[in-house]
Amino acid sequence: QTEILAEKAAKDKKTHLLTSAKMEIAKQFLGEKRKILDEVFARAQQKLQNLPDDDYRKLMTKLMLEAVETGDEEVIVDNNEKRIDQEFIKQINQQLGSGQKGNLKLSDERQNIGGGFILKRGKIKNNVSLQVLLSQAQKELEIELAKELFER
Repeated sequence: QTEILAEKAAKDKKTHLLTSAKMEIAKQFLGEKRKILDEVFARAQQKLQNLPDDDYRKLMTKLMLEAVETGDEEVIVDNNEKRIDQEFIKQINQQLGSGQKGNLKLSDERQNIGGGFILKRGKIKNNVSLQVLLSQAQKELEIELAKELFER
């Protein structure tokens, strides 16, 4: 009987060790998946920032026309932004739809946003920076992307 109990205890111990090892491997695997997904989105941000000027301006035009609410917002850009300038803002003002004033102004204030822009009206800010857009996209696409990358 002691022998049977010892065998059962050994078997239980082995099962516990195997289960713990499997859980640890799964945890490490998930960590590696997270790193890969983060890298994918970091590369996406890099690609967006390095778009040719015309493509970048087209993207920013589309985003700005969608984001403008009143047409009298201040446009805050990245510290190193050169493609969203006074001329760009002037063109956006001309394209704004009815009910929008067309008084967007390029702000003297600059922020470290890594591309894109922030629309500011009084105390209200609408952050349309590449970092924020990619973060939102990452949350929405993470599950789909994980399935694509890892369920093969």
